Amino acid sequence: MRDQMWHLILLIVFELGVVACGSSATITPEGEEGVRSRNFADGECVITFDKSLPAYVAPGPDVIPVGQALPGRVEMLQAQTFDGGQLFYQKDDGLWLRLDGVEYTVEGDCTQP
Repeated sequence: MRDQMWHLILLIVFELGVVACGSSATITPEGEEGVRSRNFADGECVITFDKSLPAYVAPGPDVIPVGQALPGRVEMLQAQTFDGGQLFYQKDDGLWLRLDGVEYTVEGDCTQP
């Protein structure tokens, strides 16, 4: 029970941090070579996917998922591509989705960086 309470507290603190810091900041791993990033204007890039996808706190090849994004139509804030071919898009709630190897449709200019 105590462990569950700590997990809940950490999740709330994380969510408050995302809201307080804003979700449109570019997150690029410092010193990471081969990372390309692109920010999108409001409504510029909307992606629709038809299955749940793992959600991440940050983009990167070694990042562990923190939850699931439900299928649907989602406005994206930015995209990052890594040399290994990993493609991440940041949702408007601050979480990231890895979309390489996933089928999805695009509205607007979601050109990868």
